[in-house]
Amino acid sequence: MKKIICILFVLFLVNGIFISLANNTEWLRNETNYQESRIIKGNDQKGIISGKRGNIIVDASGGQDHVTIQDAINASNPGDTIYVYAGNYSENVIINRTITLIGNGTANTTINGSGNGDVVQITSAWVNITGFNITNSGSSGNDAGIDVQNDYNRMAQTFFLVI
Repeated sequence: MKKIICILFVLFLVNGIFISLANNTEWLRNETNYQESRIIKGNDQKGIISGKRGNIIVDASGGQDHVTIQDAINASNPGDTIYVYAGNYSENVIINRTITLIGNGTANTTINGSGNGDVVQITSAWVNITGFNITNSGSSGNDAGIDVQNDYNRMAQTFFLVI
């Protein structure tokens, strides 16, 4: 009898765990779909009212929110994600807030410093950068592809080409 009660208890416990996991997975799926379906256009949808983090899209050809990475950074809020379409962006970028900056891959998305100063300067903590080719910083001894001036920053799948 004790054996049957123990088996029933274990089955009840396992069943409760699976139901709990299924409910959490459904919540996560709904939250992910909500976030993926949110393409941000305009300040009123950037999460200022809803409290959600926003997405900003940069396209050098002008088909999206901004044509330069720096304009997108200036318009962002801490926690926003900036997606950069493929292209050559000739600019020096200063990241002064906690954001995620995602390029369309190192073969496709280049930030070219045009031989002037640091190509990317990070003055904020908790910045994530991925998917860029960083090239052509200045020739002074202090110039860098990415000048990191704070802690807890992450660069992944980002290559540096010295010209």
